[in-house]
Amino acid sequence: MSNKEHVIRYQRFLNSKGVAPKIVEDGDFGLMTTAATYLAFAQKNAAKATMTNISELSKSLGEVNNTRVMAVYQVETSGSAWQNDGLPKILWERHYFHRLSKGIAGTTWFSNSKAGDYTLDQDKDGKNDSWEKLCAAGRVDIMAAFQSFSMSGFQIMGDHYEALGYKDPWEMLWDVAQDEGAHYKLMVGWIKINKAVKHLNAMNITPASCEGFARFWNGKGFAVKGYHIKLANAVKSLSLIHGKV
Repeated sequence: MSNKEHVIRYQRFLNSKGVAPKIVEDGDFGLMTTAATYLAFAQKNAAKATMTNISELSKSLGEVNNTRVMAVYQVETSGSAWQNDGLPKILWERHYFHRLSKGIAGTTWFSNSKAGDYTLDQDKDGKNDSWEKLCAAGRVDIMAAFQSFSMSGFQIMGDHYEALGYKDPWEMLWDVAQDEGAHYKLMVGWIKINKAVKHLNAMNITPASCEGFARFWNGKGFAVKGYHIKLANAVKSLSLIHGKV
C-alpha cells in the first residue's frame, strides 16, 4: 500500500471520530490534516485511571497492591502523561523513522540514522517538537511516522502497535489520548508479551532489586541516570500509600 493510501486511511480515521472539522480524504498529509491531528488528539478532559482498574491490572501481574505499577508510572511521567495543551506526551525517535522508512527522507530534522535531538520547542513556536516531527514525517511515510515515537505514561514505542492488539499505530495513540487507563493496559500488555513479570515483582525499596526491571524498561544504560534508584525511591514513597511490597 502506498503512503497516499495509508494517509487516506488515517484521514478517514480522523473523520470517523468527529472531533475536528471534516477533512478531505485526499492522501495529502498537509496543513489541514496536520491541524486535524492536533485537534483530534488533544484531550484536556481525558478519563483518569480508577484505582479499581489499576488494581485489576496489577493483580493480573501477580501484584497484591498497586505500588510497583504506580511507581513505574510516577518515574516515567514525572506527574502527568499529558501536555498543558491536552496532547499526550510523546517522544520522537528520529533514528526509528530513518530505519523504518528506509532513509527515504535522508538526513533531516526528523530523520537521522543516529538517535538524538530530543528538543521540546527549539523553534519557539509554542508547539512540541515531537508532534511537529510526527506531522512532518507523516507526509513522507505515515506508517513509519506513527511507529517512531514513544507514547503513554509508560513511553511505549508505537512500532509495537500490532503486538499490543492494534490494527493501525494511530489507534494506539488515540486510546492513549482519551483514557489514562489505556496507559496502564499498554504497560501490562508489554510486560506480559516480554515475559518480564518477574522483574516487576522483584522490585522493592532497594535500587538493586529494581535493576532487572530498569534494564528491561530503560535499556542497558539504565544506570547512567539512576533509573533503578528512581524506581526504588518511588516504590518507597508509594508504599506508604498503597502498601508495602
